[in-house]
Amino acid sequence: MSKPRSTQANWCCWAITALCCVSSLRASDPIADGLGKLDAQPNRLSGQVILANGEPAERATIHVRGHAQSGIDAHITADDQAHFEFVVRYPSDALAQLQIIASSQDGQQIAFHRFAWKDSQRATEGFQIQLESHRPVAVEVTDQQGAPVENAHVAFQIGWPHILSGIATDASGMATAHLPESERIEAVMAWKDQAGLDYRLYSLPRDQIADVKAVPPEFPRDQPEHLVLEGARPLTVQFVDADGRPLENVSIYPWLLKKPNAPDSLNLSYLAASVTQVSDRQGETTFAWLPKWQQQIVTLWPQAEGYEHIRVHYDPAKELQPVRATLNRLVPISGQVVDAEGKPANDIEIKAMGRGRSHNQFRNMTRTDSEGRYKMELAPHQIYLLTVASDQWAAAPQTGFAVYPDTPLENRNFQLRRPTRVHGRLLNERTQEPIPNERVIVYQYGTGLHDMPDVELPNPENERYVLQPIQQYYATTNEVGQFEFLLGDGEFDLRPPQQEKAEKFTIAHQPEIEMDLTTKIQPEVELLGLVIGKESTQPIAGAMVHGVPRTFSGRDWQAETGGDGKFQVRRREEATYVHAHNGDRSLAAIVEVGDTKKTFVILLEPVGSARGRLVNDALEPVVGQKLQYGVDVPDLDNNTWSTRFGGATVTDEHGDFELPGLAPGWEYKVHFPPTPEGSIPQLTKLTITAGEQRELGDLKTPAPRKPYKPPTLEERIQSSFEVSGTPLERHQRSLETIKLVNQHQLIVFGVPDDPSIVSLMKLRFEDPGFRPFSDEFRFLPIPTDAPSLAAALALAENLEEALPGDGQVFRLVICDAAGTKVASAGVEQLFSEGKFSQDKFFDLLRQHLTEPLDARQLLDDAFRRAAQENKRLIVQETATWCGPCHMLSRLLDANRVWEQDYIWVKMDHRWTGAKEIMAEIRDGAEGGIPWFAIMGADGKKLATSNSPESGSNIGYPSEASGRVHFAHMLNATRQRMSKADVQSIIAAIDDK
Repeated sequence: MSKPRSTQANWCCWAITALCCVSSLRASDPIADGLGKLDAQPNRLSGQVILANGEPAERATIHVRGHAQSGIDAHITADDQAHFEFVVRYPSDALAQLQIIASSQDGQQIAFHRFAWKDSQRATEGFQIQLESHRPVAVEVTDQQGAPVENAHVAFQIGWPHILSGIATDASGMATAHLPESERIEAVMAWKDQAGLDYRLYSLPRDQIADVKAVPPEFPRDQPEHLVLEGARPLTVQFVDADGRPLENVSIYPWLLKKPNAPDSLNLSYLAASVTQVSDRQGETTFAWLPKWQQQIVTLWPQAEGYEHIRVHYDPAKELQPVRATLNRLVPISGQVVDAEGKPANDIEIKAMGRGRSHNQFRNMTRTDSEGRYKMELAPHQIYLLTVASDQWAAAPQTGFAVYPDTPLENRNFQLRRPTRVHGRLLNERTQEPIPNERVIVYQYGTGLHDMPDVELPNPENERYVLQPIQQYYATTNEVGQFEFLLGDGEFDLRPPQQEKAEKFTIAHQPEIEMDLTTKIQPEVELLGLVIGKESTQPIAGAMVHGVPRTFSGRDWQAETGGDGKFQVRRREEATYVHAHNGDRSLAAIVEVGDTKKTFVILLEPVGSARGRLVNDALEPVVGQKLQYGVDVPDLDNNTWSTRFGGATVTDEHGDFELPGLAPGWEYKVHFPPTPEGSIPQLTKLTITAGEQRELGDLKTPAPRKPYKPPTLEERIQSSFEVSGTPLERHQRSLETIKLVNQHQLIVFGVPDDPSIVSLMKLRFEDPGFRPFSDEFRFLPIPTDAPSLAAALALAENLEEALPGDGQVFRLVICDAAGTKVASAGVEQLFSEGKFSQDKFFDLLRQHLTEPLDARQLLDDAFRRAAQENKRLIVQETATWCGPCHMLSRLLDANRVWEQDYIWVKMDHRWTGAKEIMAEIRDGAEGGIPWFAIMGADGKKLATSNSPESGSNIGYPSEASGRVHFAHMLNATRQRMSKADVQSIIAAIDDK
């Protein structure tokens, strides 16, 4: 779910927390005093107000207003020549949020001024505000019976950032406002306690923008707009602190409201100043106007000085009130920033991004003072990434730590260096031509919770998603497709505009990194459709058509048919699933349209429905349970799906529910909402015929899925020792693998629950310090307790190791890739003061690390040999941790008929330069590992493991399509091998 603000609104947290002021340069007293946490710099604004005829508007009034929490609400009077000049303490990159309204001295002319978002387009000094005549706009507000509603609040949303609010209806239910002739009303709403809320939007829904024939609705010019308040379902929210004490003066507003069957939601973040309420001494506030028609979950956004900024959810279907929310107090963090010489660095911006075990994130920013020191507050129970944000300076990030309540963090220090320049070009993947004026994105990754074994965060809903703080950076390509980022050290990836791929890279003090980026450009084409009734064969006017592209990339479209039953949309050239229904939803159909299709016909048939009753194991009705239903639309290329063309229902007091409007011939799935663990419990599935009314009978709720519990250390130790096979058999299997991947074997003799073994295995599974060794050593734990001792002694004898006959032993044996024993150690070598020593253990492992090969030299030698022997190369990208890589290596090792034509080169991630070389060979090719290419002796790439149909990497070719492509790779590049030789390799895959 996105944040409670549009990209235009951009109600950034750092702006909301700022306390800003406006001061006139022609007066000695500031209009508002004080600076906020952001230490916003003063911005000088100056210009002239002119009348519609171009003459100066002497003594014109300029009203400057910031967002609700800014404290800016000031009136400035221009001089006799209509000049004005004032200072606003506000972030420079947030000036576009300011509402500046100018009016003539007689009030007959008015103008709404806007600043551009981009600095390069924003004029803040010497700009001109031209007034124009205004026109009245009227709204009539009634109840459901048509009676006028007096003292209802009315607000108009104009083009961002302007709103007209503070207007109330009179006794006749009328409210009138005035706005410039050129201004367009985007939305209007009316609300009143106990009466409810209504709204109108004057824009096309996002999905309908593609409709060539669609015309956005307009606010009526010659008559009042009519809004109807249909009643309220008041909502009470209570805020408490971590100790359960009520929190007073918490500001809160609802985010999105949506009327049933309305084309789009009302975004109240635009109108937050009008609908924000504040909690009382009991920590409560009641939205007495919340409309009773609201069925979707409502997200509310609280804001309280010194407390975390979280989202609060209210589900009208459950009607549990009051909604109680706990806000944790923010925790201070501080540090110092110094330059490369160790001197304090002034005015350096520090950004913080946090993630916790909920969907709430926290971000904040601040600047250093003259001593280079910074201080800000962070939300507790989150892990963080702190970065320096500057075009001139960079630093290694602060990450890998968590913030806990009432535990301030100090000395989170930075040392500056010149930033690394990451640059390149954005290219069309098909033509390799540069793409200008497009956004490129960089993600910077902090340390994830999975790499922080000592950090525990509250997880009341048992969330299982990966938790990692991320900073994002944006750049726009120039006229020749070039982009540039200035970054500090860390882990990153680079993404094209649609984020269909992510190119990973690491910065470690490099002066620059050059990376070209490709993206798929799908041309927009027009699609012409005709909707007719299957039985009547007549065109259907006013039918709604909804298209879902197979990539699910957020480019759904909607259209409405004209009187001739036709519609026309501009869509991207990709396969699309289309749902259509007539005006009263009695007819519907779903069809699939190919990517090159230009015209098609949809035949609507009578819809079906289904009824059922939800019961528990005791056959008692389940009341108030939300159910969702729809058709699983597949994306076959990426093996994903999305449930569309359905809806939601809630069981009534008898447990009954109904699924209306089902399109015939397609399978609908009925399921529960996603659980906190991420599962989607399914209730049933059905396919109906045209006009069918299906009775489903009683359906039992599925048994709750047991929450995932990661294995304990004891369980992981036990499973490591209980692998099938005798120790000798396991040893031989392990030797086969380490020979293929050039690893060492680490044999561990001991009793699984012995404290020394537990200490060793804890290092293996939980200590980040072991990670540098995990690629190099393949563990083989051998139990020596009484039932297993005889078998353990047999392996020890084979290794020429003497073990005590009672099994009370702690012994490590290291074998190299050839299977030769190269070291052994016991208590004498690995213990210190009677306990297992991590330092001595790591020292032992360091002595037997494989010397990394020079990947460039390895590849060059293979090319020279290929030229001498008239062969080609199979270049395999691999890693010791990759199971499918081992499978591919076993396949090639066991079926060496390919040696007639190829030299096999394994680019192991451990080898120096291997990743960089593979990035060059891949040249943007997608997929994980194993990835492989066949190359000529001249370095030309002849074939890769990316399928030409899907573009995906076949990896180990276990799938039928993968085997076909692998065979094609070999047949297209072989020289001496026969087709039968190739088929012998392919046939061997079936046994893997």
